[in-house]
Amino acid sequence: MRVLNGLDLESRLLTERVLVIAKIVKRAVQLYKMNEYTKVVVAGGKTEGLLTAAVLKCLGIHEIFMITGNDTSLELAKLFGAKEVIHYHQKGAIPQIQEKIRKCFGGKLGDVVFQFKPGNSINRLIEKNGCVCAMASVMSDRQDARYYDETRPVVRRYYSVKEYEECFEILDKAAQLKLPLYRLITHRYSLEEVNEAHWNAVCDQGLVVAVFNR
Repeated sequence: MRVLNGLDLESRLLTERVLVIAKIVKRAVQLYKMNEYTKVVVAGGKTEGLLTAAVLKCLGIHEIFMITGNDTSLELAKLFGAKEVIHYHQKGAIPQIQEKIRKCFGGKLGDVVFQFKPGNSINRLIEKNGCVCAMASVMSDRQDARYYDETRPVVRRYYSVKEYEECFEILDKAAQLKLPLYRLITHRYSLEEVNEAHWNAVCDQGLVVAVFNR
């Protein structure tokens, strides 16, 4: 049994989110044969996008470009491992994004894109032989996600003891790299404020809403 005393409270609260992202990202690293030279674009995702960048960083992948439509994610992206970041909520954004990606990656587009929102325009952000990991499909357990990982059940998620151990290792590594995961918790409430916390979660305010029993 894994003792969690080595993890801070914020890391424990984020364990389940990190576990989901880490499993998908590690599988993608194997499928697409990613290494430290792989050029990665993380498109969207808000909290999950930031965690994807952090997990990639912990796995030794440093060429990371983030695209976001969230102001908080825009502020935190470089702290979570991205070399560069751009806001996409603007008219005619794709050519600007392409230009900035090429500038970041030495004249090339991405090798792999972690895509959180469906859209054909994502193919314009990668090289011709590039790969797209459809995060929204995999994370929502859609039927077509099984082609991404045939060993993973479609209806429910199951995680092994080994996967939890690997998650804890990533959390430890994030702490060593000083990736500020705690900043994902943008709303903190006491137990007496649980109703307000639920309301903020329903309204999708901030990134992570946490309730502390203390």
